[in-house]
Amino acid sequence: MLLGSEDKLHLQNVNSLKCLDVAGNNTANGTNIQISSRKDSTSQTWASELRGATSLKSVGTGKCLDLHTFDNGNDAKLYTCNDTAAQQFDIKPSGHNGTGQLDYPDKAQFDKATAGVAAAQAGAKKQLAVLKAQLAAAQKAATASDTAVQAAYGIADTNGAPRGRPRGRSRGGQRSHLVAIKRTHSRHERGPA
Repeated sequence: MLLGSEDKLHLQNVNSLKCLDVAGNNTANGTNIQISSRKDSTSQTWASELRGATSLKSVGTGKCLDLHTFDNGNDAKLYTCNDTAAQQFDIKPSGHNGTGQLDYPDKAQFDKATAGVAAAQAGAKKQLAVLKAQLAAAQKAATASDTAVQAAYGIADTNGAPRGRPRGRSRGGQRSHLVAIKRTHSRHERGPA
């Protein structure tokens, strides 16, 4: 059973509940790798890459677990890390520790997560398509609006009318009319210049 994270990994037997341990946390090449009751010790802490063949590096010693020979009955030893086949392990979390807790997701959880990711991607693609359609419609409307404005300016220019709205005009020209009356009235009060 794997406990912890990739850089603080404990390898524990599910039956004995004992962990892989560097004997005495000794740093010498050839030190025995043994099992021992679980404890929070660097002698039982390993670093590993859990995505393919990898070495198991002792956090306490900086050296790797090594199967010096591949013969049955030979003990694993501690040696300087060298990326040889004797130090490569394919660690595959396989499930349940019997306590009702999974230290790593099981296949059903991975499948559910994969389906969730696929659904999220499909939803994102649909939303992107909607946004692209809205952008195209907005660009078309902006182009039509610009074309209409240019056509209106062309008509105004042809007829000698000024571009844009006259100042002060609102509600059918009422304000402009009132301003003109007020100016005329003010001139009459002052008398001829």
